[in-house]
Amino acid sequence: MSQLYFIALLPDETISAEVTAFKRQMQAYFGAAHALRSPPHITLFPPFRWMLSRDAELEDTLATFAAQQQAFTLQLKGFSCFAPRVIYVDVAPNKVLSALQRALLYHLARTIRLEEKRAQRFHPHMTIAHRDLSEAMFEPAWAHFSTVPYERTCLVKALTLLQLQEGRWVVWKEFDFGG
Repeated sequence: MSQLYFIALLPDETISAEVTAFKRQMQAYFGAAHALRSPPHITLFPPFRWMLSRDAELEDTLATFAAQQQAFTLQLKGFSCFAPRVIYVDVAPNKVLSALQRALLYHLARTIRLEEKRAQRFHPHMTIAHRDLSEAMFEPAWAHFSTVPYERTCLVKALTLLQLQEGRWVVWKEFDFGG
């Protein structure tokens, strides 16, 4: 039997609450609620199926990887989009984040043979609307969020493994960085 997971970075509670509020605005004013099925996050490795009998192996390799990482700062700056369905909080370019993601891909492939071509196209962001944002509502939603000022800085100090449970992504395990 297998389970669906993905690997991400989660912001602190304050930023998480703010981004969740943006998701709720998308639901209330633009009819897009699907993004509320997961906590605010930056995806490092997209959803993948994993055998439950191998969960310990997955968790051990993530713990080993995280223990070798150093905490770093991310800057969130404004909003951007993948027209005509996705609106997100933008992440300022960050060499440490890009290196972390590449190192994670290498580590997963080398240690547990977990590979995913989609993971190689890394564009860090925090989605506030996607699948169920209609093309008709995209224009007014983007007109609104493209003018909303938003700038925050957060300290990244852990990887998070999320699991799909009853249609919602929930935090399954957190793996603290070593430094």
